Amino acid sequence: MDNVIINLTKEGSGISSIARLVGVSKSIIQRRLFEMGSKINKPIFNEYDQKYELDEMTVKVAGEQDVYLIYAINRNTRKVIDFFVGNRTKENIKKVVDSVLRYHPKTIFTDGLNSYPSLIPKRIHKPGRRLTNRIERKNLTLRNFIKRLSKCTLCVSKKREMLSTVVKIYCWQLYPIQCDGYLKRES
Repeated sequence: MDNVIINLTKEGSGISSIARLVGVSKSIIQRRLFEMGSKINKPIFNEYDQKYELDEMTVKVAGEQDVYLIYAINRNTRKVIDFFVGNRTKENIKKVVDSVLRYHPKTIFTDGLNSYPSLIPKRIHKPGRRLTNRIERKNLTLRNFIKRLSKCTLCVSKKREMLSTVVKIYCWQLYPIQCDGYLKRES
């Protein structure tokens, strides 16, 4: 049942849809998602001197305003290195930037948000709208596969924790892995 829940989650099904298809209650699906999400740890990537892109996108959480998904990807592999769901504050952006800086990046590409220059060393920071094409494409892929990230949808998260869990499952669940919008099985 867990693989079915994961696959339906990755395909953009909401909790109500998954519960209906699996034949159990919504509360069981929510509980299983939280349990599965708590077992997924942020991967430790064995990479250094790479290029990364950082971005933030607005997401809807019921009853809240100004909630963002702030995340970073490796420019070549397009893997999500780290993410944070919350307000777009300098402190929250710093959490993702610090995570990327641990990998001793060659270059970090960002859009023109004014918080980045004070958080990223100038020698490796390359701001510019045209330089973040890969992460902007990843935004579209995430919005396509995780319906609760879509701008105009009935499927919204009621809690930040559930949104964070679903993003964690989508980005870091090992079987099957998601890469550039296509499902690939690990060999």
